[in-house]
Amino acid sequence: MPKKSVWETYRDLVLKKEIARLDELAGLYDQARQFHQQGQWQAVREVFARIKTVKPDYPDPEKLMASAEKEIAAQEKQAKLEAMYTSAQEAIFNGRWLEAQRLLRQVEKGDPQFHDITQLLAYVDASVEAKRQAAQKKREARLAAQQVAKPGSTAEAEAVSPVQAETRLFQQWLGIIIGLGLLGVLTWIFFTTLPYWSIYIRGTATPTTTKAVPAAMVNTSSPSATFTPQPNTSTPIPLTPNSTATIIPTNTITTTLGVGSIQISPKDGMQMVYIPEGKFLMGAEQRKIYLNAYWIDRTEVTNAMFAQCVFAGVCNSPKSKDYGVSLYGNYPIIWVSWYQAETYCQWARRRLPTEAEWEKAARGVDGRIYPWGNNPIVGNQLNFCDKNCNREWRNGSIDDGYSELAPVGSYPAGASPYGALDMGGNVLEWVADWFQKIIPANAPIRNPLGPPSGTKRALRGGSFNNTEFYVRVFARSGNEPNLTYGNVGFRCAKSQ
Repeated sequence: MPKKSVWETYRDLVLKKEIARLDELAGLYDQARQFHQQGQWQAVREVFARIKTVKPDYPDPEKLMASAEKEIAAQEKQAKLEAMYTSAQEAIFNGRWLEAQRLLRQVEKGDPQFHDITQLLAYVDASVEAKRQAAQKKREARLAAQQVAKPGSTAEAEAVSPVQAETRLFQQWLGIIIGLGLLGVLTWIFFTTLPYWSIYIRGTATPTTTKAVPAAMVNTSSPSATFTPQPNTSTPIPLTPNSTATIIPTNTITTTLGVGSIQISPKDGMQMVYIPEGKFLMGAEQRKIYLNAYWIDRTEVTNAMFAQCVFAGVCNSPKSKDYGVSLYGNYPIIWVSWYQAETYCQWARRRLPTEAEWEKAARGVDGRIYPWGNNPIVGNQLNFCDKNCNREWRNGSIDDGYSELAPVGSYPAGASPYGALDMGGNVLEWVADWFQKIIPANAPIRNPLGPPSGTKRALRGGSFNNTEFYVRVFARSGNEPNLTYGNVGFRCAKSQ
């Protein structure tokens, strides 16, 4: 065999390197095609970056990279729109209408068909205009008042001398100060002695157990309002005019559970409604989620129920002016943190519901907007910021009967398909999940528990001072779990 020349040896080495490089490029290209078929666009981008480092002019006959870049850009745009949409929702929740309007206009510009952007933007535009008109009226009224009170008015000068005017002003201020002082003394006396009055009015009763809830926490009456609230009795509220609830004791095993089944908690007397297993549509985007069967409290936990946990030495008393007053025993407990809610549910041998469990109990399986369906709100369905509300964004065309909190179960017409009450309005409710603004596309679809960690806990349901936008069953928000609020309560759940 003839000996190879130096040139031939060099040529062979170059050929081997080129063949190895081409083999590597072919392998990388095959990987890129596989990732492309699977829709893993970021992986396609990474592989093509490696290809370009090996051979910058490597051909791309199927233009895989171009299509991958297009898909990545679409995903990034969608994520950006979702972030702006969520920020706009938070701005609406906190009354920052101009900020919400700016964000929603950007979302509409990016995608005019994004979620319910047209409806929501129209609502925000109307709110901004109403706020502008209200501010204009205030300015006009202030200017008119200044004109009336302007010094040098002929009628005022003729009627009252300067000395008389100063004397009258002094007398008016003195009367206001004395009146406020008397009102403060009377208010202090009233609230100091109220628990003792309620004891004398009700009389004494022989306790049936070694420990009893303080008498001041027993609900005896509810304040009157335009809409008559549903009293809290031992008889369950009918789920619908044509259905009858089935009461199931907690120690009874049955195979006939279904919609309308009710279980009574032996710990706090709470009625719980049964939610069958199966799929439902969750969120504004209506993702299909599967949940196992479970029970959820029919109403929010009340002051009287929470008092039992406090009396047992497990829960801490909330800093609420309504807590401990018999008149408000049947009202939802407020000013409790997420940790206090969790402690109560554990004491009651239950737990906080997940976001998915809460939403299915509120809307059923048909993707409805409100617990009662898709029809617009009327006054006997829920407690929200209606004509009695003192906020700028109140809806002056609806009267729900209350300016703030209402007793639990006051709106049976607003019951969910499973018979859960107050799932929209009255108070926001803590749930178990950590809060995340955007639900990832690859999130679990079977019994989801939310992210493993976070800084805020999720809140659902809207409250008495929220607009109709935040009482929709898929509206979401979140807050720090150690904080308390005057419009936040909770309800519990338990697995079947």
